[in-house]
Amino acid sequence: MDSFRRFQDDDYKNWIKTTMGLNCLKTRLGGFLEHETETYHDHLRNKVNANKGDLCTTQCNLKKWMPRPKQVPQVCEVCEPWRDEIWANHSFKGGQVYWNNSKPYLWPTKKWEVAKVYMPRGNMDHTAVDQFDISAFLNLMTQCSYFAKFVKSKTLITQVTNVRNQVMHSADFRVEKRELESYLGRIKDLGQALKTHYPKFSELTEEIEQLEELQCVRVFLEGNNDLQKSLAPQWERLTEVQERVDTLTFRVDTLEMNTRTHDPEFSTDILKYKNHLYEEARRQGWPEPVFSEIKEALGYRGRVQVRGQTFEGVQVCPKSKTAHQEVAKLALSQLAKDCASLSELANDTEEGEASSSQTDQPQSLSCTGPVFFGSVTVVLKTDITSGEGHSGMTEAVQSAYKKLALLLDLPESASSYKDVVLEHCHTRDVPPPEEAVQSDAEEKTYQCTLRFTGPITFYVPEGSSKKKQACQQAAKVALQRLSGVLGSKEVMGGNYVSTLKELLEAQTPQLDKPAYDVTDRGRGAGEVTERGEWRNVEG
Repeated sequence: MDSFRRFQDDDYKNWIKTTMGLNCLKTRLGGFLEHETETYHDHLRNKVNANKGDLCTTQCNLKKWMPRPKQVPQVCEVCEPWRDEIWANHSFKGGQVYWNNSKPYLWPTKKWEVAKVYMPRGNMDHTAVDQFDISAFLNLMTQCSYFAKFVKSKTLITQVTNVRNQVMHSADFRVEKRELESYLGRIKDLGQALKTHYPKFSELTEEIEQLEELQCVRVFLEGNNDLQKSLAPQWERLTEVQERVDTLTFRVDTLEMNTRTHDPEFSTDILKYKNHLYEEARRQGWPEPVFSEIKEALGYRGRVQVRGQTFEGVQVCPKSKTAHQEVAKLALSQLAKDCASLSELANDTEEGEASSSQTDQPQSLSCTGPVFFGSVTVVLKTDITSGEGHSGMTEAVQSAYKKLALLLDLPESASSYKDVVLEHCHTRDVPPPEEAVQSDAEEKTYQCTLRFTGPITFYVPEGSSKKKQACQQAAKVALQRLSGVLGSKEVMGGNYVSTLKELLEAQTPQLDKPAYDVTDRGRGAGEVTERGEWRNVEG
Protein backbone atom coordinates (compact mmCIF):
# COMPACT_ATOMS: atom_id res chain seq x y z
CA MET A 1 0.00 0.00 0.00
CA ASP A 2 1.59 3.29 -1.05
CA SER A 3 1.71 6.37 1.18
CA PHE A 4 -1.32 8.11 -0.31
CA ARG A 5 -3.58 5.07 -0.24
CA ARG A 6 -2.88 4.70 3.47
CA PHE A 7 -5.09 7.73 4.10
CA GLN A 8 -7.98 5.88 2.49
CA ASP A 9 -7.57 3.08 5.03
CA ASP A 10 -10.04 3.58 7.91
CA ASP A 11 -7.98 1.43 10.28
CA TYR A 12 -4.89 3.57 9.64
CA LYS A 13 -6.90 6.72 10.35
CA ASN A 14 -8.14 5.06 13.55
CA TRP A 15 -4.51 4.50 14.54
CA ILE A 16 -3.79 8.21 14.03
CA LYS A 17 -6.87 9.16 16.06
CA THR A 18 -5.73 6.94 18.93
CA THR A 19 -2.28 8.54 19.02
CA MET A 20 -3.94 11.96 18.99
CA GLY A 21 -6.13 10.89 21.91
CA LEU A 22 -3.03 9.83 23.85
CA ASN A 23 -1.43 13.18 23.07
CA CYS A 24 -4.51 15.04 24.37
CA LEU A 25 -4.19 13.10 27.62
CA LYS A 26 -0.41 13.59 27.80
CA THR A 27 -0.74 17.38 27.49
CA ARG A 28 -3.07 17.53 30.49
CA LEU A 29 -1.04 15.02 32.50
CA GLY A 30 1.96 17.31 32.02
CA GLY A 31 0.23 20.24 33.70
CA PHE A 32 -1.11 18.03 36.48
CA LEU A 33 2.25 16.37 37.19
CA GLU A 34 4.20 19.64 37.01
CA HIS A 35 2.33 20.75 40.12
CA GLU A 36 1.95 17.44 41.97
CA THR A 37 5.58 16.38 41.47
CA GLU A 38 6.59 19.67 43.09
CA THR A 39 4.30 18.91 46.03
CA TYR A 40 5.73 15.39 46.39
CA HIS A 41 9.29 16.75 46.25
CA ASP A 42 8.50 19.29 48.98
CA HIS A 43 7.06 16.46 51.09
CA LEU A 44 10.27 14.44 50.75
CA ARG A 45 12.43 17.48 51.47
CA ASN A 46 10.55 18.16 54.71
CA LYS A 47 10.77 14.52 55.74
CA VAL A 48 14.46 14.17 54.94
CA ASN A 49 15.16 17.65 56.29
CA ALA A 50 17.93 17.75 53.68
CA ASN A 51 20.44 16.95 56.42
CA LYS A 52 20.14 20.56 57.57
CA GLY A 53 20.78 21.87 54.11
CA ASP A 54 23.85 19.77 53.27
CA LEU A 55 24.47 19.06 49.60
CA CYS A 56 26.28 16.15 48.03
CA THR A 57 29.92 17.09 47.46
CA THR A 58 30.96 13.82 45.80
CA GLN A 59 28.41 14.14 42.99
CA CYS A 60 27.13 10.57 43.37
CA ASN A 61 26.77 9.01 39.94
CA LEU A 62 24.64 5.96 39.15
CA LYS A 63 25.26 5.93 35.42
CA LYS A 64 26.86 2.48 35.57
CA TRP A 65 24.41 1.05 38.11
CA MET A 66 22.73 -2.15 36.90
CA PRO A 67 19.11 -2.41 38.13
CA ARG A 68 18.61 -5.39 40.46
CA PRO A 69 15.33 -6.46 42.11
CA LYS A 70 15.00 -5.46 45.78
CA GLN A 71 18.40 -3.76 45.81
CA VAL A 72 19.32 -0.12 46.20
CA PRO A 73 22.55 1.59 45.09
CA GLN A 74 25.26 2.78 47.43
CA VAL A 75 25.41 6.57 47.79
CA CYS A 76 26.98 9.09 50.16
CA GLU A 77 25.51 9.93 53.57
CA VAL A 78 23.89 13.10 52.18
CA CYS A 79 22.08 11.24 49.39
CA GLU A 80 21.27 8.18 51.51
CA PRO A 81 18.12 9.53 53.29
CA TRP A 82 16.77 10.71 49.93
CA ARG A 83 17.40 7.26 48.46
CA ASP A 84 15.60 5.59 51.37
CA GLU A 85 12.52 7.84 51.08
CA ILE A 86 12.32 7.40 47.30
CA TRP A 87 12.58 3.64 47.81
CA ALA A 88 9.95 3.65 50.58
CA ASN A 89 7.46 5.27 48.20
CA HIS A 90 8.22 2.89 45.32
CA SER A 91 5.49 0.31 44.63
CA PHE A 92 7.59 -1.91 42.35
CA LYS A 93 10.43 -2.98 44.64
CA GLY A 94 10.40 -6.52 43.26
CA GLY A 95 11.16 -5.40 39.73
CA GLN A 96 13.81 -3.33 38.02
CA VAL A 97 14.06 0.19 39.41
CA TYR A 98 16.00 2.52 37.13
CA TRP A 99 18.02 4.48 39.66
CA ASN A 100 20.46 5.25 36.85
CA ASN A 101 17.82 7.50 35.27
CA SER A 102 18.69 10.11 37.89
CA LYS A 103 21.57 12.02 39.41
CA PRO A 104 21.45 11.56 43.22
CA TYR A 105 23.33 14.78 43.98
CA LEU A 106 20.42 16.69 42.40
CA TRP A 107 17.68 14.98 44.44
CA PRO A 108 17.46 17.80 47.04
CA THR A 109 17.04 20.53 44.40
CA LYS A 110 15.47 19.01 41.26
CA LYS A 111 12.03 17.39 41.49
CA TRP A 112 12.30 15.59 38.15
CA GLU A 113 15.52 13.84 39.23
CA VAL A 114 13.44 12.23 41.97
CA ALA A 115 10.52 11.51 39.64
CA LYS A 116 12.76 9.78 37.08
CA VAL A 117 13.47 6.92 39.51
CA TYR A 118 9.82 5.87 39.03
CA MET A 119 10.06 6.04 35.24
CA PRO A 120 11.27 3.49 32.67
CA ARG A 121 14.81 3.63 31.34
CA GLY A 122 15.68 6.14 28.66
CA ASN A 123 14.80 9.28 30.65
CA MET A 124 18.29 10.00 31.97
CA ASP A 125 18.78 13.27 30.06
CA HIS A 126 15.25 14.61 30.50
CA THR A 127 14.92 17.50 32.95
CA ALA A 128 11.65 19.31 32.10
CA VAL A 129 8.02 18.23 31.89
CA ASP A 130 7.73 18.67 28.12
CA GLN A 131 10.63 16.26 27.52
CA PHE A 132 8.88 13.18 28.94
CA ASP A 133 6.53 10.97 26.94
CA ILE A 134 3.21 9.59 28.13
CA SER A 135 4.82 6.28 29.11
CA ALA A 136 7.04 8.12 31.60
CA PHE A 137 4.03 9.95 33.07
CA LEU A 138 1.96 6.77 33.43
CA ASN A 139 4.83 4.85 35.04
CA LEU A 140 5.40 7.69 37.50
CA MET A 141 1.75 7.60 38.57
CA THR A 142 1.75 3.80 38.81
CA GLN A 143 5.01 3.24 40.66
CA CYS A 144 5.05 6.21 43.05
CA SER A 145 2.68 5.59 45.97
CA TYR A 146 2.09 9.36 46.38
CA PHE A 147 -0.19 9.33 43.33
CA ALA A 148 -2.40 6.48 44.59
CA LYS A 149 -4.76 8.99 46.22
CA PHE A 150 -5.67 10.57 42.88
CA VAL A 151 -6.97 7.43 41.16
CA LYS A 152 -8.95 4.86 43.15
CA SER A 153 -7.88 1.97 40.95
CA LYS A 154 -4.53 1.57 39.22
CA THR A 155 -6.43 -0.38 36.57
CA LEU A 156 -7.42 2.92 34.95
CA ILE A 157 -3.74 3.79 34.48
CA THR A 158 -2.63 0.32 33.38
CA GLN A 159 -5.42 0.20 30.80
CA VAL A 160 -4.16 3.44 29.23
CA THR A 161 -0.61 2.07 29.41
CA ASN A 162 -1.82 -0.95 27.45
CA VAL A 163 -3.39 1.38 24.86
CA ARG A 164 -0.08 3.17 24.47
CA ASN A 165 1.80 -0.13 24.09
CA GLN A 166 -0.67 -1.56 21.57
CA VAL A 167 -0.53 1.58 19.42
CA MET A 168 3.22 2.20 19.59
CA HIS A 169 4.09 -1.45 18.93
CA SER A 170 1.58 -1.95 16.12
CA ALA A 171 3.36 -3.58 13.19
CA ASP A 172 1.00 -2.23 10.51
CA PHE A 173 -0.17 1.03 12.18
CA ARG A 174 -3.80 -0.07 12.07
CA VAL A 175 -6.57 0.01 14.70
CA GLU A 176 -10.00 -1.49 14.12
CA LYS A 177 -13.16 0.53 14.80
CA ARG A 178 -14.14 -1.43 17.92
CA GLU A 179 -10.59 -1.10 19.25
CA LEU A 180 -10.65 2.66 18.62
CA GLU A 181 -13.83 3.02 20.68
CA SER A 182 -12.35 0.94 23.48
CA TYR A 183 -9.02 2.79 23.47
CA LEU A 184 -10.55 6.27 23.48
CA GLY A 185 -12.99 5.16 26.18
CA ARG A 186 -10.10 4.15 28.46
CA ILE A 187 -8.38 7.49 27.89
CA LYS A 188 -11.58 9.38 28.72
CA ASP A 189 -12.15 7.28 31.85
CA LEU A 190 -8.74 8.25 33.25
CA GLY A 191 -9.42 11.91 32.46
CA GLN A 192 -12.78 11.70 34.26
CA ALA A 193 -11.08 10.25 37.34
CA LEU A 194 -8.55 13.09 37.46
CA LYS A 195 -10.72 16.08 36.58
CA THR A 196 -11.60 16.82 40.22
CA HIS A 197 -7.88 17.26 40.92
CA TYR A 198 -7.01 19.18 37.75
CA PRO A 199 -9.92 21.02 36.03
CA LYS A 200 -8.38 20.92 32.54
CA PHE A 201 -9.16 17.19 32.38
CA SER A 202 -12.85 18.16 32.10
CA GLU A 203 -12.18 19.30 28.51
CA LEU A 204 -10.66 15.94 27.52
CA THR A 205 -13.90 14.08 26.71
CA GLU A 206 -15.13 16.76 24.33
CA GLU A 207 -11.76 17.04 22.60
CA ILE A 208 -11.55 13.29 22.08
CA GLU A 209 -15.07 13.20 20.63
CA GLN A 210 -13.89 15.64 17.99
CA LEU A 211 -11.32 13.08 16.88
CA GLU A 212 -14.17 11.21 15.21
CA GLU A 213 -14.20 13.96 12.59
CA LEU A 214 -11.97 13.27 9.59
CA GLN A 215 -10.95 16.92 9.53
CA CYS A 216 -8.95 16.32 12.72
CA VAL A 217 -6.71 13.93 10.82
CA ARG A 218 -6.04 16.64 8.28
CA VAL A 219 -5.20 19.11 11.06
CA PHE A 220 -2.82 16.52 12.50
CA LEU A 221 -1.06 16.23 9.16
CA GLU A 222 -0.85 20.01 8.83
CA GLY A 223 1.28 20.03 11.97
CA ASN A 224 3.73 17.45 10.59
CA ASN A 225 5.92 19.05 7.96
CA ASP A 226 7.87 15.86 7.29
CA LEU A 227 4.71 14.06 6.17
CA GLN A 228 3.68 17.03 4.03
CA LYS A 229 7.02 17.03 2.21
CA SER A 230 7.01 13.29 1.52
CA LEU A 231 3.39 13.44 0.33
CA ALA A 232 3.53 16.84 -1.40
CA PRO A 233 1.62 15.90 -4.61
CA GLN A 234 -1.00 13.93 -2.71
CA TRP A 235 -1.29 16.71 -0.14
CA GLU A 236 -2.00 19.25 -2.88
CA ARG A 237 -4.62 16.93 -4.30
CA LEU A 238 -6.19 16.46 -0.86
CA THR A 239 -6.37 20.24 -0.42
CA GLU A 240 -8.14 20.61 -3.78
CA VAL A 241 -10.62 17.90 -2.85
CA GLN A 242 -11.25 19.57 0.51
CA GLU A 243 -11.98 22.90 -1.21
CA ARG A 244 -14.48 21.21 -3.53
CA VAL A 245 -16.14 19.47 -0.61
CA ASP A 246 -16.41 22.79 1.24
CA THR A 247 -18.05 24.39 -1.79
CA LEU A 248 -20.53 21.55 -2.21
CA THR A 249 -21.27 21.53 1.51
CA PHE A 250 -22.08 25.24 1.39
CA ARG A 251 -24.45 24.68 -1.54
CA VAL A 252 -26.19 21.80 0.22
CA ASP A 253 -26.54 23.82 3.43
CA THR A 254 -28.02 26.71 1.47
CA LEU A 255 -30.49 24.37 -0.23
CA GLU A 256 -31.50 22.87 3.11
CA MET A 257 -32.02 26.30 4.63
CA ASN A 258 -34.53 27.05 1.88
CA THR A 259 -36.41 23.75 1.91
CA ARG A 260 -36.19 21.99 5.25
CA THR A 261 -38.47 21.93 8.24
CA HIS A 262 -36.67 22.00 11.55
CA ASP A 263 -35.51 18.82 13.17
CA PRO A 264 -36.46 18.10 16.79
CA GLU A 265 -35.12 20.28 19.56
CA PHE A 266 -31.33 20.48 19.97
CA SER A 267 -30.68 19.13 16.46
CA THR A 268 -29.41 22.55 15.28
CA ASP A 269 -27.20 25.26 16.68
CA ILE A 270 -30.01 27.84 16.82
CA LEU A 271 -30.69 27.50 20.56
CA LYS A 272 -27.75 28.31 22.80
CA TYR A 273 -29.05 27.56 26.28
CA LYS A 274 -25.57 26.96 27.67
CA ASN A 275 -24.37 30.43 26.62
CA HIS A 276 -27.45 32.04 28.16
CA LEU A 277 -26.97 30.20 31.45
CA TYR A 278 -23.38 31.50 31.61
CA GLU A 279 -24.60 35.01 30.81
CA GLU A 280 -27.37 34.88 33.41
CA ALA A 281 -24.90 33.69 36.05
CA ARG A 282 -22.65 36.66 35.31
CA ARG A 283 -25.62 39.02 35.37
CA GLN A 284 -26.78 37.72 38.75
CA GLY A 285 -23.25 37.59 40.22
CA TRP A 286 -23.31 33.81 40.72
CA PRO A 287 -20.23 31.60 40.33
CA GLU A 288 -19.86 30.27 36.79
CA PRO A 289 -21.91 27.12 36.05
CA VAL A 290 -19.90 23.87 36.01
CA PHE A 291 -20.97 21.42 33.30
CA SER A 292 -20.26 17.69 33.20
CA GLU A 293 -21.92 14.63 31.74
CA ILE A 294 -23.07 11.16 32.78
CA LYS A 295 -22.11 8.36 30.38
CA GLU A 296 -25.07 6.17 29.43
CA ALA A 297 -25.21 3.12 27.19
CA LEU A 298 -26.66 5.15 24.29
CA GLY A 299 -24.96 8.49 24.89
CA TYR A 300 -24.79 11.20 27.56
CA ARG A 301 -27.00 12.96 30.08
CA GLY A 302 -25.90 16.43 31.07
CA ARG A 303 -25.26 17.73 34.56
CA VAL A 304 -24.70 21.32 35.69
CA GLN A 305 -23.97 22.93 39.05
CA VAL A 306 -25.21 26.51 39.31
CA ARG A 307 -26.30 28.77 42.17
CA GLY A 308 -25.64 25.99 44.68
CA GLN A 309 -27.95 23.56 42.90
CA THR A 310 -27.23 20.53 40.73
CA PHE A 311 -29.42 19.76 37.71
CA GLU A 312 -29.37 16.54 35.70
CA GLY A 313 -30.76 16.19 32.20
CA VAL A 314 -33.65 13.89 31.38
CA GLN A 315 -32.68 13.13 27.78
CA VAL A 316 -29.90 10.78 26.67
CA CYS A 317 -28.08 12.66 23.90
CA PRO A 318 -25.59 11.29 21.35
CA LYS A 319 -23.00 14.00 22.12
CA SER A 320 -21.92 15.68 25.33
CA LYS A 321 -22.40 19.14 23.76
CA THR A 322 -26.07 18.37 23.12
CA ALA A 323 -26.46 17.01 26.65
CA HIS A 324 -25.06 20.28 28.04
CA GLN A 325 -27.61 22.28 26.01
CA GLU A 326 -30.47 20.12 27.29
CA VAL A 327 -29.53 20.40 30.96
CA ALA A 328 -28.85 24.15 30.58
CA LYS A 329 -32.42 24.60 29.28
CA LEU A 330 -33.72 22.60 32.24
CA ALA A 331 -31.70 24.72 34.68
CA LEU A 332 -32.90 27.99 33.14
CA SER A 333 -36.50 26.84 33.37
CA GLN A 334 -36.19 25.78 37.02
CA LEU A 335 -34.22 28.87 38.06
CA ALA A 336 -36.89 31.04 36.45
CA LYS A 337 -39.38 29.61 38.92
CA ASP A 338 -37.05 30.28 41.86
CA CYS A 339 -35.91 33.76 40.90
CA ALA A 340 -38.31 36.49 39.78
CA SER A 341 -35.60 38.24 37.78
CA LEU A 342 -35.39 35.20 35.51
CA SER A 343 -39.07 35.15 34.58
CA GLU A 344 -38.48 37.31 31.53
CA LEU A 345 -35.70 34.97 30.41
CA ALA A 346 -38.05 31.98 30.70
CA ASN A 347 -40.61 33.77 28.52
CA ASP A 348 -37.93 34.59 25.97
CA THR A 349 -36.89 30.93 25.97
CA GLU A 350 -40.41 29.75 25.20
CA GLU A 351 -40.83 32.38 22.50
CA GLY A 352 -37.47 31.40 20.99
CA GLU A 353 -38.56 27.76 20.79
CA ALA A 354 -41.88 28.66 19.18
CA SER A 355 -40.35 30.98 16.63
CA SER A 356 -37.62 28.49 15.70
CA SER A 357 -40.19 26.54 13.70
CA GLN A 358 -41.11 29.65 11.70
CA THR A 359 -37.74 31.13 10.80
CA ASP A 360 -34.31 29.87 9.94
CA GLN A 361 -32.50 32.92 11.29
CA PRO A 362 -30.48 32.44 14.52
CA GLN A 363 -32.48 33.50 17.56
CA SER A 364 -31.23 35.19 20.75
CA LEU A 365 -33.03 34.20 23.93
CA SER A 366 -32.37 37.27 26.02
CA CYS A 367 -29.70 39.47 24.41
CA THR A 368 -31.69 42.16 22.63
CA GLY A 369 -29.45 45.17 23.32
CA PRO A 370 -25.97 46.05 22.14
CA VAL A 371 -23.16 43.53 22.52
CA PHE A 372 -19.97 44.71 24.22
CA PHE A 373 -16.48 43.29 23.62
CA GLY A 374 -13.81 43.86 26.25
CA SER A 375 -10.03 43.83 26.33
CA VAL A 376 -7.42 44.63 28.95
CA THR A 377 -3.79 45.71 28.55
CA VAL A 378 -1.25 44.82 31.23
CA VAL A 379 2.27 46.25 31.28
CA LEU A 380 4.55 43.45 32.45
CA LYS A 381 8.05 43.38 33.87
CA THR A 382 8.86 39.71 34.09
CA ASP A 383 11.50 37.06 33.48
CA ILE A 384 10.74 34.13 31.16
CA THR A 385 13.01 31.11 31.71
CA SER A 386 13.60 28.33 29.22
CA GLY A 387 14.03 25.66 31.86
CA GLU A 388 17.18 23.65 32.44
CA GLY A 389 18.84 20.87 30.53
CA HIS A 390 19.09 22.26 26.99
CA SER A 391 22.03 20.76 25.13
CA GLY A 392 22.82 23.89 23.13
CA MET A 393 22.68 27.65 23.58
CA THR A 394 20.45 28.16 20.52
CA GLU A 395 18.01 25.54 21.76
CA ALA A 396 17.76 27.23 25.16
CA VAL A 397 17.21 30.67 23.60
CA GLN A 398 14.49 29.38 21.24
CA SER A 399 12.76 27.60 24.14
CA ALA A 400 12.58 30.84 26.12
CA TYR A 401 11.28 32.79 23.13
CA LYS A 402 8.68 30.08 22.51
CA LYS A 403 7.32 30.57 26.04
CA LEU A 404 7.22 34.33 25.54
CA ALA A 405 5.49 33.94 22.16
CA LEU A 406 2.80 31.80 23.76
CA LEU A 407 2.34 34.37 26.53
CA LEU A 408 1.97 37.13 23.91
CA ASP A 409 -0.49 34.90 22.00
CA LEU A 410 1.54 35.29 18.80
CA PRO A 411 0.59 33.08 15.84
CA GLU A 412 2.87 30.26 14.76
CA SER A 413 5.17 31.09 11.88
CA ALA A 414 7.74 29.47 9.64
CA SER A 415 10.26 31.86 11.22
CA SER A 416 11.93 31.13 14.55
CA TYR A 417 10.12 32.10 17.74
CA LYS A 418 12.82 34.69 18.39
CA ASP A 419 12.16 36.37 15.03
CA VAL A 420 8.40 36.36 15.69
CA VAL A 421 8.80 37.99 19.11
CA LEU A 422 11.31 40.59 17.89
CA GLU A 423 9.03 41.51 14.98
CA HIS A 424 6.14 41.89 17.42
CA CYS A 425 8.21 44.22 19.62
CA HIS A 426 9.38 46.25 16.62
CA THR A 427 5.89 46.81 15.19
CA ARG A 428 4.54 47.89 18.60
CA ASP A 429 7.53 50.03 19.57
CA VAL A 430 8.26 47.79 22.57
CA PRO A 431 11.85 47.22 23.79
CA PRO A 432 13.09 43.76 22.80
CA PRO A 433 13.66 41.24 25.62
CA GLU A 434 17.03 41.19 27.37
CA GLU A 435 18.73 37.80 26.95
CA ALA A 436 20.82 36.08 29.63
CA VAL A 437 22.22 32.61 28.92
CA GLN A 438 23.79 30.45 31.61
CA SER A 439 25.47 27.06 31.43
CA ASP A 440 26.57 24.44 33.91
CA ALA A 441 30.19 24.11 35.01
CA GLU A 442 30.98 21.70 32.18
CA GLU A 443 29.06 23.78 29.59
CA LYS A 444 26.98 20.76 28.66
CA THR A 445 23.55 22.20 29.42
CA TYR A 446 22.19 25.72 28.96
CA GLN A 447 19.41 27.87 30.33
CA CYS A 448 18.11 31.15 28.89
CA THR A 449 16.24 33.90 30.74
CA LEU A 450 14.41 36.69 28.91
CA ARG A 451 13.56 39.88 30.76
CA PHE A 452 10.48 41.29 29.07
CA THR A 453 9.09 44.75 29.76
CA GLY A 454 6.08 45.84 27.77
CA PRO A 455 2.31 45.71 27.27
CA ILE A 456 0.24 42.60 26.58
CA THR A 457 -3.40 42.93 25.54
CA PHE A 458 -5.92 40.20 26.24
CA TYR A 459 -9.10 40.08 24.16
CA VAL A 460 -12.43 38.35 24.79
CA PRO A 461 -14.02 37.12 21.55
CA GLU A 462 -17.43 36.52 23.17
CA GLY A 463 -19.66 39.53 23.67
CA SER A 464 -21.48 40.56 26.86
CA SER A 465 -24.72 42.41 27.35
CA LYS A 466 -23.14 44.91 29.78
CA LYS A 467 -19.89 46.86 29.72
CA LYS A 468 -18.98 45.84 33.25
CA GLN A 469 -19.40 42.17 32.32
CA ALA A 470 -17.12 42.67 29.31
CA CYS A 471 -14.40 44.07 31.60
CA GLN A 472 -14.80 41.23 34.08
CA GLN A 473 -14.45 38.70 31.26
CA ALA A 474 -11.30 40.43 29.97
CA ALA A 475 -9.79 40.43 33.47
CA LYS A 476 -10.64 36.74 33.84
CA VAL A 477 -8.79 35.90 30.60
CA ALA A 478 -5.77 37.92 31.76
CA LEU A 479 -5.71 36.12 35.13
CA GLN A 480 -5.81 32.73 33.43
CA ARG A 481 -3.06 33.56 30.94
CA LEU A 482 -0.82 35.28 33.50
CA SER A 483 -1.20 32.76 36.33
CA GLY A 484 2.35 31.53 35.75
CA VAL A 485 3.69 35.11 35.99
CA LEU A 486 1.52 36.82 38.61
CA GLY A 487 0.56 33.79 40.67
CA SER A 488 -3.02 33.07 41.70
CA LYS A 489 -5.49 34.54 44.17
CA GLU A 490 -9.02 33.62 45.17
CA VAL A 491 -11.60 35.63 43.22
CA MET A 492 -14.15 37.06 45.64
CA GLY A 493 -17.68 37.55 44.38
CA GLY A 494 -16.68 37.04 40.77
CA ASN A 495 -14.74 40.35 40.77
CA TYR A 496 -11.90 39.46 38.39
CA VAL A 497 -11.10 43.15 37.81
CA SER A 498 -10.29 43.69 41.48
CA THR A 499 -8.29 40.45 41.72
CA LEU A 500 -6.14 41.37 38.70
CA LYS A 501 -5.48 44.83 40.16
CA GLU A 502 -4.43 43.35 43.52
CA LEU A 503 -2.06 40.82 41.93
CA LEU A 504 -0.38 43.53 39.86
CA GLU A 505 0.08 45.69 42.95
CA ALA A 506 1.58 42.73 44.83
CA GLN A 507 4.42 42.31 42.33
CA THR A 508 7.94 43.55 43.07
CA PRO A 509 8.32 46.15 41.74
CA GLN A 510 4.63 47.05 41.74
CA LEU A 511 3.11 46.97 38.25
CA ASP A 512 0.87 49.67 36.78
CA LYS A 513 -2.91 49.43 36.78
CA PRO A 514 -4.35 47.54 33.80
CA ALA A 515 -6.06 49.54 31.06
CA TYR A 516 -9.48 48.35 29.89
CA ASP A 517 -11.23 49.04 26.62
CA VAL A 518 -14.79 48.11 25.69
CA THR A 519 -16.44 48.57 22.33
CA ASP A 520 -20.06 48.24 21.25
CA ARG A 521 -19.37 46.60 17.88
CA GLY A 522 -16.69 49.22 17.28
CA ARG A 523 -18.41 52.18 18.96
CA GLY A 524 -17.22 53.91 22.10
CA ALA A 525 -14.66 53.16 24.76
CA GLY A 526 -14.34 53.56 28.49
CA GLU A 527 -12.47 52.60 31.61
CA VAL A 528 -12.87 50.75 34.89
CA THR A 529 -12.78 52.74 38.14
CA GLU A 530 -10.87 51.77 41.29
CA ARG A 531 -13.97 49.87 42.50
CA GLY A 532 -14.25 47.83 39.33
CA GLU A 533 -17.16 49.86 37.95
CA TRP A 534 -17.54 51.02 34.34
CA ARG A 535 -17.25 54.69 33.42
CA ASN A 536 -17.66 56.14 29.92
CA VAL A 537 -14.81 58.14 28.41
CA GLU A 538 -15.84 61.04 26.22
CA GLY A 539 -14.32 61.06 22.75
